[in-house]
Amino acid sequence: MPRDFSYYASKFVKLRVDKASGKPAPHKPILLLAVIDLFEQEIIQRNEIYLSPGLTANFLKFWHRLVSTDHHSNIALPFFHLTGDKFWHLMPNTGFEATIKARVKLRTLPALRSAVKYAYLDTELFNLLSESKSRADLTRVLIQAWFPNRSNDIAETLKYDEFGAIQQSLFDSGGATYSIDDLKDEDRIFVRNAAFRRNVVKLYDQRCAFCKIRVVSWDGQNLV
Repeated sequence: MPRDFSYYASKFVKLRVDKASGKPAPHKPILLLAVIDLFEQEIIQRNEIYLSPGLTANFLKFWHRLVSTDHHSNIALPFFHLTGDKFWHLMPNTGFEATIKARVKLRTLPALRSAVKYAYLDTELFNLLSESKSRADLTRVLIQAWFPNRSNDIAETLKYDEFGAIQQSLFDSGGATYSIDDLKDEDRIFVRNAAFRRNVVKLYDQRCAFCKIRVVSWDGQNLV
């Protein structure tokens, strides 16, 4: 079967998702929306999709707007498991080639970052997402299949630059800001940047961005 628009539209409709909780897990379609949005912003220009702060912020942007189930917003799950849909592939870091080939499950961000350099798409799908019309058409297919009646919410979400909001908040408060290209050592940079921590916590309403829980100490201090 030729790997054309129809092929990938069918793949997007028939994503293999976990239904153990009674409701389809939304992780894969949300990751695809986040990735397509980065194509739209021209941030992704090569067939290399890194597990970057920009992608994570985009993933959480769509998650918070669209998901009301009890699923946990762990981007590591779809980043790994999309390989099962046969159009998403993982480039291993040196020394982890056998791990990726054996499809050893990588469920946490630290494990994924240790083993995987970046994800990449089928060349045909990358070319489709690089072109405006086919990208828009595939986005509509994805929305109709997984988020029917949520087109307006998604349109509003697409207008909002989550990573840009963090950057602007840092700038307004006098903290350091970074471009996506600066973030090869993002864990070290962000952990040591107190302004970044303050603004991310504020942006997410004093809640953990992944589990949405707010922890308050005995004296009323937020601990996230």
